Amino acid sequence: MKMWNVTLFFLLSFLQISCTLSANISELSSSVKSGDVLPSPSAPISEPDSSTTTPVILKLSGNSSSAVDIASRIFDENSGGWLLEGSCESDNGLVLISGDIDTTTSVECINDHFVKTINYSATTPYFNAKVGLSRKIIVSQSTTSEEVILYKSSSTNPPPVIIRTVSDFNLIYANPSGNYILANDIDASNGGVNLVNNFSPIDFSGLDAFVGTFEGDNHTISNLNKTTGTWDACLIAWVGGGAVFRNFKLTNVSFSTGVYGAASTNIAAVACRVVSSFGTSEVLFENIYVQGQIVSNDVDTIVGGVVAQSSIATKIKDIKTDLTISGTGAMAGGIIGGGSQTEVVNTFSKATINMTTKPSFGSGGIFGRMGTGADISKIRNSYFLGNVSGAENVGGFVGVIGANSQYIENSYAISNIIVSATKKGGPIIGFENTYTYSIISTYFLDTSSCTLCTNSYGAAKTSTQLKSQATYLSWDFIKTWRISEGLEYPTLR
Repeated sequence: MKMWNVTLFFLLSFLQISCTLSANISELSSSVKSGDVLPSPSAPISEPDSSTTTPVILKLSGNSSSAVDIASRIFDENSGGWLLEGSCESDNGLVLISGDIDTTTSVECINDHFVKTINYSATTPYFNAKVGLSRKIIVSQSTTSEEVILYKSSSTNPPPVIIRTVSDFNLIYANPSGNYILANDIDASNGGVNLVNNFSPIDFSGLDAFVGTFEGDNHTISNLNKTTGTWDACLIAWVGGGAVFRNFKLTNVSFSTGVYGAASTNIAAVACRVVSSFGTSEVLFENIYVQGQIVSNDVDTIVGGVVAQSSIATKIKDIKTDLTISGTGAMAGGIIGGGSQTEVVNTFSKATINMTTKPSFGSGGIFGRMGTGADISKIRNSYFLGNVSGAENVGGFVGVIGANSQYIENSYAISNIIVSATKKGGPIIGFENTYTYSIISTYFLDTSSCTLCTNSYGAAKTSTQLKSQATYLSWDFIKTWRISEGLEYPTLR
C-alpha cells in the first residue's frame, strides 16, 4: 500500500512538471514572430565592448598646448624643431600628425604618452612653406583630434611683437613690415566703459603701408567702434604687397564714415586699401570671421565687409561674415567693395546690404565691383545668404562686372534682391556692363525674391534640388563641401 502511494506521488509530480513545461513552451512560441531568431542556449554570455566604453584620451601638453602663452609657441631655425607631445590612449593605436607639415606622419602611443619632433627645415616631417608665421598642427587618434597653432619665425628678423591690448596696435606704426601676434581676446569697450570711438585705424596716410603679418591665434577682438571724425574706418587703412592677415575674429564691429564731399574714403572691417605702391606680392586674408555693422555717409566711400578695395593680387580665403551694411557710397560688397586681381575662395557671406551707390557702380553680396582693366577676379566655392538692395546695379554675388573674363565657379546664392526702377539687377550678377564672364556650376534659389531684376544669370534650382548633392556638378564634397542630404543647403567644411 505504501509502495502504491509513493508511485502515485511521483506520477502526479511528473504530470504537473510536464503541464508547466508545455505551458511555458506554448507561451514562448506565441510571443515569437515569424523571422525572429531565439538565442542559442549554448552561446556564451558576451562581455561589454571595451572599445565603446573606454574613453579616448588625447591631449596636447607643455608648450604644445594652445593654453600656453603665445611666446612659448614661437620658434626659429636655431630651435632645431618643435617637440610635439601629449597624452594618448595606448590601446587606440598610432597618433597621426598632420596639418601644415609637408608629410602626414605618425607616432606610437607608449604608456599613454606620445612625443614627436617637427623639424624646422628639410628633414621629414618638417613645416611647409606656407606664407606667414602660423603653422597649424593637428594630432588625432581614433575619432578624437586636437590642434595647436605654432609660429615659425626667423632669427634674421626682429622677433614677433605680441599684442595684448587695444593700445598695442599702435606698435605697428614702428615697423609696418613686422610680424604681430594676438596673444588673447581683446574687448575694445573695456567691458562697456568705452563703447564709442574706442579705436583709431592704423593709418599711414599713404606714406607707408602694412606689409607684415598679423596672426590672430584664433582670438577675438570685440566691440571695435569708430563712428565719427575719421576719414577711413577699418583695422588697418593702408596695406601693401605680401601682407598676411590670418586666424582671428572681429565681433560687434561698428564702423562708419562722415561726409567729406569729393573725398575718396574707405570703410571695411579689416583693410581699407590694398595698394601696389608698396609691393605687388599677393596679399592674403585667411580664416577670419567678421560680425557687426558698417555705415557709410559719403557718396564717394568704397565699402567692403572685409576689404574696401584692392588693386593688386589678393586672396580672400576661408572667410565668414555676418554684417549689416547701409548708407550711401560709391560701391559696396559683403566681402570686398572693389576688387582687382582678387580671388574669393571658400567663403561664406551673410549680409543685409542696403546702399545708395553711384551710377556705373553697384552692390553685391560678395563684390561691389568685380575686376578693373585687364585684371581677372574670381569667386570659387563660396555662398551668399541675405538681402541686397540699392539704387544702382544689384546682385547676389556681384553688383557690377568691371572687366573681361571674370570668373564664378561652384557657388550658390540664397538671396532677396531689390532693384530700383530702370536699373540692373539679378540673383548672381547685377550688371555685366558688356564685359565677358564665366559662371560655372553656380546656382540660385528659384523662389528667392528678385524685385525688378533684369537678368537671371546662373542656374535656378528648387529648394529640393539645392538640398541634393546630385545637383552640384563637379563640386568636391570630400574636402570642401558638406551636405545633409535632403535637409540642408551645402556648407563649407
